[in-house]
Amino acid sequence: MNISCPECKSRFRIPDEKASKLEVATLTCPKCGGRVSVDTVKKGKSPVVQDPKDADSYDASKKPFDFLEAGSRTAIVCVADASVKQSVLKGIKEMGYHVTEARDSREALRNMWYHTYHLVLLDELFDTQNPDHNRVLIYLEGLNMAMRREMMVVLFSRSLRTMDEMGAFQKSVNLIINTKNLMELSRILQTAIREYETFYQVYKDLEKKEAAL
Repeated sequence: MNISCPECKSRFRIPDEKASKLEVATLTCPKCGGRVSVDTVKKGKSPVVQDPKDADSYDASKKPFDFLEAGSRTAIVCVADASVKQSVLKGIKEMGYHVTEARDSREALRNMWYHTYHLVLLDELFDTQNPDHNRVLIYLEGLNMAMRREMMVVLFSRSLRTMDEMGAFQKSVNLIINTKNLMELSRILQTAIREYETFYQVYKDLEKKEAAL
Protein backbone atom coordinates (compact mmCIF):
# COMPACT_ATOMS: atom_id res chain seq x y z
CA MET A 1 0.00 0.00 0.00
CA ASN A 2 1.47 3.38 -1.04
CA ILE A 3 0.89 6.36 1.25
CA SER A 4 2.20 9.92 1.35
CA CYS A 5 2.85 12.38 4.16
CA PRO A 6 0.56 15.45 3.95
CA GLU A 7 3.28 17.59 5.56
CA CYS A 8 6.49 16.91 3.60
CA LYS A 9 4.90 15.01 0.67
CA SER A 10 7.29 12.07 1.15
CA ARG A 11 5.95 8.82 -0.26
CA PHE A 12 6.55 5.40 1.22
CA ARG A 13 5.08 1.94 1.15
CA ILE A 14 3.53 -0.26 3.81
CA PRO A 15 3.58 -3.99 3.09
CA ASP A 16 0.08 -5.11 2.13
CA GLU A 17 0.02 -7.77 4.84
CA LYS A 18 0.60 -5.10 7.50
CA ALA A 19 -1.72 -2.52 5.96
CA SER A 20 -4.60 -5.00 5.96
CA LYS A 21 -4.34 -5.21 9.75
CA LEU A 22 -4.37 -1.45 10.34
CA GLU A 23 -7.91 -0.56 9.12
CA VAL A 24 -7.83 3.05 10.41
CA ALA A 25 -4.64 4.27 12.05
CA THR A 26 -2.31 7.24 12.39
CA LEU A 27 1.37 6.71 11.66
CA THR A 28 4.41 8.93 12.11
CA CYS A 29 6.26 10.04 8.99
CA PRO A 30 9.86 8.73 9.22
CA LYS A 31 11.21 11.88 7.54
CA CYS A 32 9.42 14.84 9.14
CA GLY A 33 7.58 13.28 12.07
CA GLY A 34 4.18 14.42 10.75
CA ARG A 35 0.92 12.52 11.21
CA VAL A 36 -0.14 10.21 8.38
CA SER A 37 -3.65 8.73 8.46
CA VAL A 38 -4.21 5.32 6.91
CA ASP A 39 -7.60 3.77 6.14
CA THR A 40 -7.90 0.34 4.54
CA VAL A 41 -11.60 -0.11 5.31
CA LYS A 42 -13.45 -1.27 2.20
CA LYS A 43 -15.47 1.22 0.23
CA GLY A 44 -19.04 1.40 1.43
CA LYS A 45 -18.21 0.49 5.01
CA SER A 46 -16.99 3.98 5.88
CA PRO A 47 -16.78 7.19 3.81
CA VAL A 48 -13.08 7.81 4.26
CA VAL A 49 -11.33 11.09 3.58
CA GLN A 50 -8.21 9.15 2.66
CA ASP A 51 -9.59 8.56 -0.84
CA PRO A 52 -6.82 9.68 -3.23
CA LYS A 53 -9.20 11.98 -5.15
CA ASP A 54 -10.06 13.80 -1.91
CA ALA A 55 -6.46 14.04 -0.75
CA ASP A 56 -5.01 15.19 -4.07
CA SER A 57 -7.58 17.97 -4.50
CA TYR A 58 -6.89 19.43 -1.07
CA ASP A 59 -4.53 22.39 -0.85
CA ALA A 60 -2.21 21.78 2.13
CA SER A 61 -1.77 25.52 2.52
CA LYS A 62 -5.38 25.61 3.70
CA LYS A 63 -4.89 23.29 6.64
CA PRO A 64 -7.20 24.14 9.58
CA PHE A 65 -4.44 25.74 11.68
CA ASP A 66 -1.01 26.95 10.62
CA PHE A 67 0.26 27.43 14.16
CA LEU A 68 -1.12 26.81 17.63
CA GLU A 69 0.50 27.42 20.98
CA ALA A 70 1.04 24.45 23.27
CA GLY A 71 -2.10 23.68 25.22
CA SER A 72 -4.45 25.28 22.67
CA ARG A 73 -7.87 23.67 22.40
CA THR A 74 -9.44 23.14 18.98
CA ALA A 75 -12.98 22.44 17.83
CA ILE A 76 -14.69 21.75 14.52
CA VAL A 77 -18.30 22.82 14.02
CA CYS A 78 -20.30 20.69 11.59
CA VAL A 79 -23.63 22.51 11.67
CA ALA A 80 -25.57 23.87 8.70
CA ASP A 81 -28.65 25.28 10.44
CA ALA A 82 -27.90 28.99 10.86
CA SER A 83 -29.67 29.49 14.20
CA VAL A 84 -28.09 26.38 15.74
CA LYS A 85 -24.68 27.28 14.37
CA GLN A 86 -24.79 30.80 15.77
CA SER A 87 -25.49 29.50 19.28
CA VAL A 88 -22.80 26.82 19.02
CA LEU A 89 -20.10 29.21 17.77
CA LYS A 90 -20.89 31.78 20.44
CA GLY A 91 -20.68 29.16 23.20
CA ILE A 92 -17.41 27.48 22.25
CA LYS A 93 -15.59 30.69 21.35
CA GLU A 94 -16.43 32.03 24.79
CA MET A 95 -14.78 28.87 26.14
CA GLY A 96 -11.53 29.75 24.34
CA TYR A 97 -11.51 27.14 21.57
CA HIS A 98 -9.84 27.71 18.20
CA VAL A 99 -12.65 26.93 15.77
CA THR A 100 -12.96 25.46 12.29
CA GLU A 101 -16.33 25.81 10.54
CA ALA A 102 -17.05 23.05 8.02
CA ARG A 103 -19.39 23.87 5.15
CA ASP A 104 -20.17 20.25 4.32
CA SER A 105 -19.13 16.70 5.20
CA ARG A 106 -16.42 16.62 2.53
CA GLU A 107 -14.71 19.68 4.01
CA ALA A 108 -15.14 18.34 7.55
CA LEU A 109 -13.45 15.06 6.66
CA ARG A 110 -10.59 16.81 4.90
CA ASN A 111 -9.95 18.98 7.95
CA MET A 112 -9.94 15.90 10.17
CA TRP A 113 -7.34 14.37 7.86
CA TYR A 114 -4.91 17.14 8.82
CA HIS A 115 -5.89 17.79 12.42
CA THR A 116 -7.22 15.84 15.41
CA TYR A 117 -9.72 18.12 17.11
CA HIS A 118 -10.31 18.13 20.85
CA LEU A 119 -13.99 18.81 20.29
CA VAL A 120 -16.28 17.81 17.41
CA LEU A 121 -19.68 19.52 17.39
CA LEU A 122 -21.92 17.76 14.90
CA ASP A 123 -25.55 18.29 13.87
CA GLU A 124 -27.27 14.97 13.18
CA LEU A 125 -28.64 16.55 9.97
CA PHE A 126 -25.33 17.99 8.80
CA ASP A 127 -25.14 17.59 5.01
CA THR A 128 -27.92 14.97 5.08
CA GLN A 129 -31.65 14.62 5.60
CA ASN A 130 -31.24 11.24 7.28
CA PRO A 131 -29.30 11.08 10.60
CA ASP A 132 -28.35 7.48 9.84
CA HIS A 133 -26.50 8.65 6.71
CA ASN A 134 -24.40 11.33 8.40
CA ARG A 135 -20.98 10.88 6.76
CA VAL A 136 -19.01 12.57 9.54
CA LEU A 137 -20.64 10.41 12.21
CA ILE A 138 -20.01 7.26 10.20
CA TYR A 139 -16.36 8.26 9.75
CA LEU A 140 -15.94 8.86 13.50
CA GLU A 141 -17.53 5.49 14.26
CA GLY A 142 -14.89 3.85 12.06
CA LEU A 143 -11.87 5.33 13.84
CA ASN A 144 -9.75 3.08 16.00
CA MET A 145 -10.12 3.63 19.72
CA ALA A 146 -6.71 5.27 20.17
CA MET A 147 -7.68 8.08 17.76
CA ARG A 148 -11.29 8.29 18.89
CA ARG A 149 -10.32 8.81 22.54
CA GLU A 150 -8.42 11.97 21.58
CA MET A 151 -11.64 13.81 20.75
CA MET A 152 -14.95 14.51 22.43
CA VAL A 153 -17.91 14.27 20.05
CA VAL A 154 -21.09 16.24 20.73
CA LEU A 155 -24.19 15.44 18.67
CA PHE A 156 -27.00 17.97 18.27
CA SER A 157 -30.35 16.22 17.97
CA ARG A 158 -33.98 17.20 17.55
CA SER A 159 -35.42 13.94 18.84
CA LEU A 160 -33.04 12.67 21.53
CA ARG A 161 -33.00 14.38 24.91
CA THR A 162 -30.02 16.29 26.25
CA MET A 163 -27.47 14.13 28.09
CA ASP A 164 -29.25 10.93 27.01
CA GLU A 165 -26.52 8.43 27.90
CA MET A 166 -28.13 5.46 26.15
CA GLY A 167 -28.73 7.53 23.03
CA ALA A 168 -25.11 8.72 23.11
CA PHE A 169 -23.91 5.12 23.42
CA GLN A 170 -26.04 4.01 20.48
CA LYS A 171 -24.77 6.90 18.35
CA SER A 172 -21.14 6.35 19.46
CA VAL A 173 -20.81 9.94 20.70
CA ASN A 174 -19.82 11.38 24.06
CA LEU A 175 -22.72 13.76 24.54
CA ILE A 176 -26.11 14.55 23.06
CA ILE A 177 -27.59 18.04 23.26
CA ASN A 178 -31.15 18.62 22.08
CA THR A 179 -31.43 21.77 19.99
CA LYS A 180 -34.13 23.03 22.38
CA ASN A 181 -31.43 23.38 25.06
CA LEU A 182 -28.94 25.50 23.11
CA MET A 183 -29.39 28.42 25.51
CA GLU A 184 -27.69 26.24 28.12
CA LEU A 185 -24.94 25.08 25.76
CA SER A 186 -21.95 26.55 27.63
CA ARG A 187 -23.02 25.17 31.01
CA ILE A 188 -23.79 21.71 29.62
CA LEU A 189 -20.55 21.58 27.63
CA GLN A 190 -18.32 22.76 30.47
CA THR A 191 -19.75 20.13 32.81
CA ALA A 192 -19.51 17.36 30.24
CA ILE A 193 -15.95 18.30 29.22
CA ARG A 194 -14.76 18.26 32.85
CA GLU A 195 -16.26 14.80 33.35
CA TYR A 196 -14.81 13.57 30.04
CA GLU A 197 -11.30 14.83 30.81
CA THR A 198 -11.37 13.47 34.36
CA PHE A 199 -12.47 10.05 33.12
CA TYR A 200 -9.84 9.79 30.42
CA GLN A 201 -7.08 11.14 32.63
CA VAL A 202 -7.72 8.22 34.97
CA TYR A 203 -7.78 5.90 31.98
CA LYS A 204 -4.50 7.27 30.62
CA ASP A 205 -2.85 6.97 34.04
CA LEU A 206 -3.87 3.31 34.21
CA GLU A 207 -2.51 2.76 30.68
CA LYS A 208 0.85 4.22 31.72
CA LYS A 209 1.00 1.98 34.79
CA GLU A 210 0.20 -1.11 32.74
CA ALA A 211 2.82 -0.16 30.14
CA ALA A 212 5.42 0.22 32.87
CA LEU A 213 4.81 -3.28 34.24
